[in-house]
Amino acid sequence: MQRLTNCCAFNSLAKLRYNYRLGLAKNNQHFTPCALSLTPWELSERAFERAKNTAQALSRLLEKISQNSLFLSRTLSDFNDTSSLLFAFKKMHSKVDVTETVATGVNLSRFDFLLDNNNQWRLVESNTIAAGMGPFSEKLSDLLVASGHIGARKIIKNNAICTQSRLLFQEAKKYSRDANPNIVFVVEANEDNRFDQAYLSNALKALGANVYYRTLKSIANKSISSDGRLYLKEGTGIDLIYFRTGYNLADYNIDNEQSGVLIEARNWIEQHHLAVCPSIAHQMASSKWIQLNLSEMNAQQLSTQFGLNRLDSEFARTALATQHKKIESNEQVQSLLKNGDWILKSQLEGGGTLLDSLEQPQAQKINLNSYFLMQKIHTQPRKLANVLKEDTVDNITNVTSELGIFMLGNQHNFGGYLVRSKPSTQLETGVHRGGGFLDSLVFK
Repeated sequence: MQRLTNCCAFNSLAKLRYNYRLGLAKNNQHFTPCALSLTPWELSERAFERAKNTAQALSRLLEKISQNSLFLSRTLSDFNDTSSLLFAFKKMHSKVDVTETVATGVNLSRFDFLLDNNNQWRLVESNTIAAGMGPFSEKLSDLLVASGHIGARKIIKNNAICTQSRLLFQEAKKYSRDANPNIVFVVEANEDNRFDQAYLSNALKALGANVYYRTLKSIANKSISSDGRLYLKEGTGIDLIYFRTGYNLADYNIDNEQSGVLIEARNWIEQHHLAVCPSIAHQMASSKWIQLNLSEMNAQQLSTQFGLNRLDSEFARTALATQHKKIESNEQVQSLLKNGDWILKSQLEGGGTLLDSLEQPQAQKINLNSYFLMQKIHTQPRKLANVLKEDTVDNITNVTSELGIFMLGNQHNFGGYLVRSKPSTQLETGVHRGGGFLDSLVFK
């Protein structure tokens, strides 16, 4: 470990990190910095282009799934995890005539990949709701350039802030009655991921949008419906709702209210003339359960079922090829975990959702109906990353990096990227709750 607490280099980096607000708002809203890699991940131009092409193919696939009510119903028919938001959506989906939905779904999705030992991009999972943190990777690159840590190497352009804000602005404009559309960020009551969101919010304001922050409860209980449009309680017409929360059932169980009320509000919102990012159908399409079922399909089946062209179906199949298994018994789980090649993955989103062992008494505490088995994706670790933490720079060896590619709109355009890394011995890469660190990209 290299300690730089009292040197000019550390003080300069610490100040830049604060200026760029690369962190979370914790402990009574005080800024808490994220761990940052000072050693960018080196990728070839070919590998990066292949990652973008793979994400684009998956984005097209999810769009087609979100529009295929029959496929969703059939694939969810044996999904019985009552503790999952997807189960609640499943019940609602069976009762709702999707042709009555008038809102426009907006695609702002992120596909998280690992580069396996065969140099193939393999999908970890996809996110269509609360698909954030792209601005952080963009600003980390800016920080490394400003501090001289990139050197002469060619940084891989990350335009997450510009492209994502422009998408939201343009979609909101379609419903706006004047030049300044009204965009609502739906956030947690005690939101700590504020600085990432602020980059998008400030960019939207610069474009001319009015941005409001509301909770799910506020939208459900205080919004006004009139003449097919939705209004905030003060009478402001809503043109676009951007969900930065609402991906787990617990997000809808606020103040011990029945979660069904707030979940039904998601459907109620979609009966109005506005844009929603994402729609319920798109959120369902990107669920881990759908990914599990897609992993069992070959390229020809993906092409025939969803109308993908040959190249897209091959990109999608390669990314989805990781083997999954549904839980059959405790003995099955114990046996597969012991061989070291499988993990238990929860249907929940966010950090703390993976297990690589299941020992007593832990086995008695968890509900196996909420999990499935996923084969580990074996990667070639990076040899070294210098990681800036709160008061030290640590030299971490054997680093695993995860690349998140953003896709935007119904043209599935590239919308920037997010890089997160971790020590290879650690299970999760998430920066918000998973214990990973922010990273950046340069071309080899």
